[in-house]
Amino acid sequence: MRKLQYDQYDVMVIGGGQAALAAAISAKEEGASVALITKGKAGLGGSSVISDSVHSAIFSPGDSPDKFLQDIVEGGRHLSDKKLARALAEECTVRVNELESKFGISLEREKVVITPGHSYPRRVYAGTGLGKNITKPMRDYAMEIELIFMNNLHWLT
Repeated sequence: MRKLQYDQYDVMVIGGGQAALAAAISAKEEGASVALITKGKAGLGGSSVISDSVHSAIFSPGDSPDKFLQDIVEGGRHLSDKKLARALAEECTVRVNELESKFGISLEREKVVITPGHSYPRRVYAGTGLGKNITKPMRDYAMEIELIFMNNLHWLT
């Protein structure tokens, strides 16, 4: 007969991509016991890894969170949740800079506007534009701070 094992955590994050890794790392750094649960391998599978992992940040002269917010609202045809759009416009640069400063990811920034809907250059991406260039260093960092990984888990309901 198989013996069941019970574990208890303050926070359980479901997923293995960039957002899940960021949430789990943040909770761990705040002192919580954290388990990251994924159907594959955290940071090495899923859509974050195969995406082009383009981010937006404010780094051009004359740009500001208010101008970015305006682009978000107009680009979304005024359907965007304004509170969430403001949070994105105000936090994006800090989070993108954190990719470099905390995780050691080398980022490239666009020089001219090539991204539709933006009035300033804001496109930021890692290396060849592959998501794994971001998720792999985040996974490595999560392992360094001894985040609990529960990989390859599947549930049937």
